[in-house]
Amino acid sequence: MLRFQRHVGYSKCLRLYQYCYQRNFAGHNKWSKIRHKKGANDLVRSKMVTKMLRSLSIAVREAKQKNIGDIAKDHKVMQAKALALRAGCTKANIEKALKPSAKADNEVWERILYECNMGNYCFVVECYSENRKRTAPLVKHVLTKNGGTLGTTGSVMWAFDERGIIEATPKEGKVLTEEEFDNIFVAAVDAGAEDVELTEDCLVILCDTTDLSNITDVVRDCVAQVNYEIVASEFTYLPKDTVTADSGDTFSNVLNSLEDLEDVQNVYHNVDVR
Repeated sequence: MLRFQRHVGYSKCLRLYQYCYQRNFAGHNKWSKIRHKKGANDLVRSKMVTKMLRSLSIAVREAKQKNIGDIAKDHKVMQAKALALRAGCTKANIEKALKPSAKADNEVWERILYECNMGNYCFVVECYSENRKRTAPLVKHVLTKNGGTLGTTGSVMWAFDERGIIEATPKEGKVLTEEEFDNIFVAAVDAGAEDVELTEDCLVILCDTTDLSNITDVVRDCVAQVNYEIVASEFTYLPKDTVTADSGDTFSNVLNSLEDLEDVQNVYHNVDVR
């Protein structure tokens, strides 16, 4: 596997949902199984599309508050649009999100961070919601039914470092040469990057949160020259220490249940999932 690395970096994992076709000799229930699998995958896709469109709408509102002339050129809007396209959002829905109605403009959305604890597992749950009173009980219910608790501010955050993360992916199966990677590495480090890592399908750059915007601009120009594109530029929370998930499905069940909530955008945790 191609892998260049100059520092130990961190890469968020993107879960890919796909159909699983298995040989079935029974015959009579083949369509039933396919139908249920398709229904489950359609539900996952629908939730992902909803979250991506919400992220795009919020990015548009933030850009408007900055009084940017051309909202479509704001880097957060560009990245949210790219992620929405990758998630399968239709162009019509994306155009609608880029031009919200007057009613939508009047809605007050806020970013909420919930700090959660479940034994040795620590979670930071990032939500976007227009109704805090609706979101908090939903997050709390997922935790309490699995023996976890919804903590107070600072109860879990001490176990994480906030960092800026930039992710770039290739277009049309492009593979970076070592020389191309070195050029990007030097430019990113000169701009203030802390870690740079490349695997077969993703270039990941970590930096201080205060340097994120500047490094994003520098890296965008560099990756464009080698047929890569930035798909994420955001804040993330990296665990200072990691733990191993216990046997059983408790951790994965909680993680999946939190990610399934409509208001939840990201879930950060301290479990080593490798």
